[in-house]
Amino acid sequence: MAKNPIISVILASYNHVRFVGKALKSVLNQSIKDIEVIVVDDGSTDGTSEIIDGIKDLRIHLLKLKENRAIHPRNLALSFAKGKYIAFQNSDDEWLETKLEKQLEIFEKNKSIAACFTAVKIINENGWEQKETWVRGMFKTENHTQTEWLRHFFDYGNCLAIASAMIKKNTILKLGGFRESLVQLSDFDLWIRLAGIGNFFIIPEQLTKIRIIGYTNFSAPSGEALRRNEFEFAEVLERYLEKPVSKLLHNIFKDIPTPNNSSELIYSVSLIRYAWKINTPHHRLFANKSFGKLIDDKNKRKIIVEIFGSDIIHKYIYNKSTIEYSLKTTV
Repeated sequence: MAKNPIISVILASYNHVRFVGKALKSVLNQSIKDIEVIVVDDGSTDGTSEIIDGIKDLRIHLLKLKENRAIHPRNLALSFAKGKYIAFQNSDDEWLETKLEKQLEIFEKNKSIAACFTAVKIINENGWEQKETWVRGMFKTENHTQTEWLRHFFDYGNCLAIASAMIKKNTILKLGGFRESLVQLSDFDLWIRLAGIGNFFIIPEQLTKIRIIGYTNFSAPSGEALRRNEFEFAEVLERYLEKPVSKLLHNIFKDIPTPNNSSELIYSVSLIRYAWKINTPHHRLFANKSFGKLIDDKNKRKIIVEIFGSDIIHKYIYNKSTIEYSLKTTV
């Protein structure tokens, strides 16, 4: 194996003894052989490490963590990665053998691409395709412009599978990797930041197989997962008020009324007002928290009231008093 392989594949695993062997072999069997595979066993207790140890390939680097979630496994793997590109595999998913090859071709042809994804096929416990599942229709296969992606993410949420993703290593490192406080939506948070600096491309072929087993997946819509999702979604939306995305607000949300010659502050307040109107718990949480931060600054509060009137303060107070009830009744 070359000292600096073209692609570093990061595979984080926790208690997936039944599937991790297939997932890892689908990586090793890629048509591109110039890869390294950094496997992070995140404190598994079911024999996952033994399965990995039993697969003899010099391209595998196994990092065994003693405790689950003590360290962010993907960020840890990123610190060891030597490849020009990073791809992520889940320990219960599988790839077709040409996945990495076709993604590499896209990157080499188009230097403006920040991330490349593939269409996905949903499979069951036995590896057979399944069409009736809670993730049906979730993953996008159409290509869009940079601002169209950012608008979709804000309005509807994530629609891209991390197991299908490939990203330039220097790009993801520049963005700071994954936000470690997020449990379910750290990949979604990364997509928003990536879309703020470049374009995406989705290969329409189903080169990635995502395994869904009933409602046992960590992100499956249980009450606990739904509540966690609402709070994390609200946190992720705060990226729209940060650079580089905040510089694009006037293009992302052209249909949102804003005063003439608006500043970045006024665009931010206009987005908050739009989020209040959507009236989902995560949009309201985002709007309330973000608006509170803005009016903590006396100078910003003065400008906001001058432009939007004091009614916007009353709107904030009303939403702040009703959001807890909204969360209880929605999730």
